[in-house]
Amino acid sequence: MNTGELSQEQFREVFPTVRAAEVLAPDAAGVAALLDSVRHSAGDGLAAARAELELPLLRPSAPPSRTRFNEAALGLCEVADEHRVRMARRLPPGIPAQRGAPEEADAAGEEALEPAPEA
Repeated sequence: MNTGELSQEQFREVFPTVRAAEVLAPDAAGVAALLDSVRHSAGDGLAAARAELELPLLRPSAPPSRTRFNEAALGLCEVADEHRVRMARRLPPGIPAQRGAPEEADAAGEEALEPAPEA
C-alpha cells in the first residue's frame, strides 16, 4: 500500500520487494487488478517476479521448514552438549562449599545457615 506521496516508480525503487506485488494507492485504484490476478492466475503478470523473489526471501522450501528447524535445533543441542563437556573438564572435581555452610559453621562453633530449598 503506497499511502505516501511517492510515485509508483519511486515507491518500487524504495521498496524493491513490491516489484512482485500489485501496489495499492490510497484511492484503491489497483484493487480491481489485484482481485483479477487472484481470481485468474493465468493473467497474473507478476507471477514470475514473485517466483524470482521467493528463493532469496523465503529460502528453499525443500526440505520443509519443520525439518530444517528440527535439524538446526538438534545441531544447537550438540553444540551445548560439547560445551558442557568442555566446562566439566575445566572445573575441579568438587566445587568447594560456600562459607557458612553447615559443616564449616559447626567446626568454627558458629550457627549454621539453613540451606536454600531446591528449585
